[in-house]
Amino acid sequence: MFSDICDEIAIENVTKANNEVDYSDIIQKNNKLIVTGEHEINRVHVCPYPFYMLTINADGNVSACCQAINKAFLVGNVRQESLNQIWNNQRINELRIFQLKHTRFKHGICRDCDSLDYAVPVSDLLDDQVEHLLGYYINK
Repeated sequence: MFSDICDEIAIENVTKANNEVDYSDIIQKNNKLIVTGEHEINRVHVCPYPFYMLTINADGNVSACCQAINKAFLVGNVRQESLNQIWNNQRINELRIFQLKHTRFKHGICRDCDSLDYAVPVSDLLDDQVEHLLGYYINK
């Protein structure tokens, strides 16, 4: 497929980028992803994305999750409020608190997401910052 523009293609890690796609044919029974090369899997308990990024869709809807294309984590719309208002609104803060309370695996989208296990830089991990951040967001 890409032979005219490259010599070799390798899949380093396969992550579930869309919860509406069945990935069962590329995941082994022991729930390890089929990968080439070595990669340590870090089980992340607190998703850092709602703490530093937003996804703005073409219709103006803003999501706190780049993986949730089904509007599960909508936190606002840029056509109705500013990014600053959205960044500081109650919906996104509730999502942040949800993450900090280690309830990530109770939500269907978060529970099935494994992109964090491969894609989060160590500097973005928040698991060790839970108490400090939880105090901040609860008192906000």
